[in-house]
This record gives sequence, structure tokens and C-alpha cells, in this order.
Amino acid sequence: MSGLRPSSGALSPARASAAKALRLVQEQGASAASAIRAQVDASALSPEDARFASALVLGAVQAQGVLDAVLDGILDKPRGVRPDVRRALQIAAYELLFMGREPQHAVDQGVRLAGKSAPFAKGMANAVLRRVAQQKEALFSGDPEKDFSAYCFQSGFPEGLARRLSADRGEVRTRRLIRLANERPPVFVQVNALKGGAGEVLEGLARAGIQTERIQDVPGCARLVRSADVATDEVTELIREGVLIVSDLASQLVAFACVREGLPEGLLEVGAGNGTKALLIQSMACALHGRQVPRHVCVDNVAHKHDELLRRARMCSVQVTDALVADGRHLADGLPSGAFDVVLVDAPCSGLGTLRRHPEIRWRVTAEDIQALAALQQKLLAEAAAFAAPGGRLIHSTCTVTRAENEEVVDAFLGTEAGSCFAWAGGFTTVDAGFGADSHFCCIMQRAS
Repeated sequence: MSGLRPSSGALSPARASAAKALRLVQEQGASAASAIRAQVDASALSPEDARFASALVLGAVQAQGVLDAVLDGILDKPRGVRPDVRRALQIAAYELLFMGREPQHAVDQGVRLAGKSAPFAKGMANAVLRRVAQQKEALFSGDPEKDFSAYCFQSGFPEGLARRLSADRGEVRTRRLIRLANERPPVFVQVNALKGGAGEVLEGLARAGIQTERIQDVPGCARLVRSADVATDEVTELIREGVLIVSDLASQLVAFACVREGLPEGLLEVGAGNGTKALLIQSMACALHGRQVPRHVCVDNVAHKHDELLRRARMCSVQVTDALVADGRHLADGLPSGAFDVVLVDAPCSGLGTLRRHPEIRWRVTAEDIQALAALQQKLLAEAAAFAAPGGRLIHSTCTVTRAENEEVVDAFLGTEAGSCFAWAGGFTTVDAGFGADSHFCCIMQRAS
């Protein structure tokens, strides 16, 4: 209980750990998840303190822009505040504004945290945080049901991004997206059909007290009823053995789209990353068709992801014919000749469909980033299209929600010479889906035969 109710005069170890994790996010560009793993999960904190520290990191990252706006409105010289002191103020302000913490305790801990690295800042921190506590009622006085700006502020979400999404998807859907972005994500797994039957594996977990919910429409897919069970010895052992593959439902749906219409003899995967979709594709191919895709070529331009893909493929008994480190904009330079029945372009994107898992993205992505990514996607799609066999399928997949990176990329491609022999043949979106998936986009195009 030390992080929640520290002894008199003591700085909570949970808050100290949260500040270290927040530093990795702000100064080294780390994701909130990786920072938590490095500074919280790897620490000697008690389970309760670790949960509290993780909540502080996620919350301070989610609401960073709102917290800074409040603090800058109070500080005499906002630019003169040291980064470590600002982090202490952000953490305490998050407690005061969004967690409903007891003001005296939250202010006291914020002052101690600021004073840990800058003793001279204690007086300033005390005055600022008391002002934050006093202003809370006024700051949250707007009606979020009627005032979209108030809804964004009270959700800790950048209003500029929210208005862009609203222009794309409408205000009602955007409100749901924002609400989902602040929730804890569910944990989905795929039972690797190359290692065992889904029924048998899930029954074994049930005997160990780990409850799962089968996703009937997706082979081998299940949701952990208690997300925390992903860290249990039973589940982690199955992951190490390659029996379970942790992957969001939306990613599993993309993999399913590659093999549900039949077993392709050849599949090209551009943007394969560390191999999650390659594992999913071959697991589902085995579950549906009794064997793996015979020719599965994976391409990514990051060398360390290539190495991780091969390691995971061995662990999961997955067949990858070739794993190439290459620029997807110039596939012809390094890819062996030959057409593929399925070409999957798992495109780099803004990641705005994964905000529950990567809250830092909301304050990092810019309109310029989105346009640059959309232009890159069009180049990748045009290059990959040349490798689709007559009658074959070309699949464009992203984990974002902007039209610029999704529908507009596909429309632009179909209007080019490279896309003139393709036509829409299906697809799906899980934008604000009610079944727990991240927000992904998947378009299936078929080449004329």
C-alpha cells in the first residue's frame, strides 16, 4: 500500500517510478507500454504500487496536452520549468483532475516528486498544484454532452485531432472513438493450429482457472476474460512454446481475410514487421485447409524486425519461404520473380486505431504525418500490385481511422494505371467496433483474370 498511502514524509515509490517511465516517453520517444515495462514492471514495486504507477503513466501520457495547457495557464514562465519538474506537475495534475485523488495528498506528493530532483522548485510546485486543485470545478464545468470542446478536454484528447476525425467519421462516431481510446484494451489470443487444437488448449486453460471466450467467426481466436491472465505462468508458458499468439482481434481478421477464400499457393506480405500476421496466416491456413501456405514471402525494411520474425516463426513452427529486408517501394530490386495469389500490404500508418495501446500517438501525430504516410502507402500499393497474379487478391490493411490513409489511398490507387486492372472485392473496418477490437481498415481488391 506504500504507493497509495505512504508514510509521513515519504515520496511514494509508485510516483517515483512513474516519473522515470514518463521521462522515457517524453525524452527518448518511447511508447508508454515499453516505458512501463522498463521502469515499472522491471522494478521491485509491489503489485498494487505497480498498477498505480502504470495508471499514472498511461493517464499522464493520454492527457499530456491538456495537462500542459492547464499548467501553462498557471505558471509564470512555462518554458523555464525543468523537464523533471514538469513531469512531477503533470503526474500530480493528472491525479487531481482525472483520478479524483484527495487534493492535499496529491499536492503533497507532487511537491515531493518535484523536490526530489530540484529542491528549489518545491514552493513553486506547491503553489501551482494548489491552483490546479482550486480550478478543477471551473475547468470541468462545460457540458460534454452538448459541447464537443468540453468532451475533448474532459477526455484528455487533442481537440484538433478530434475535429479532424469528426470531419472524417462524424461527431457521434468520433466520440465513441475517443471513449474507447481511454479504455483498457482486451487481450485476444490465437491458438496456433500448428501446435494444437483450439478446444484442447482452451480447455487446459480453463482447468487452470483461466477463462476464455471463443470468437466463433475467427479460427483459433479467443479473448481472455481477465486481461491480467496474460501474465500468468500458464499463459506465458504457452506463448513461449508458440502455442498461443497474442494478437488483437482486428489483426486476426486481416490474417483471416488472406486465407478464408481458399489456400493461396503463394502469398507476399509487405510490411511484415516482427511477424505477427505471418504467424496468424499460417496458423489459420492450417486450421482451415490442413496445411500452410506453400510459398510465403515476407518483406520489411527494418533488419531487427526481420530477425525477430524468423525467431518467432521457428518458435511457432511457421513456414516462411523468404524473409527479406527490402524497401517496399522498390520490391523489384530484391524480390524473386513470380506472381502471388495474395499480396498483403500491411501499410505503415499513423496508428490512430490503436490509441488504447499507444496513447502517446494522439499528441505526436500531425496532419503532415498523415499526408506523408498516405503518400507512402500509395507507393507501396502500386509497387506490390505488380506481384499479384491474374485473378489474385491485393489487400490493403492499416491500423488507423483516417480516410486519407484508408479509403482515399485505395480510391487513388484504383484510379492509376497500376490499379486499373483491380476492383474492390470486399473488406471491412473495425472502427469503433462494439466487440472490443482495435480500429483497423482492410480493403480487398481483385485483379482481373
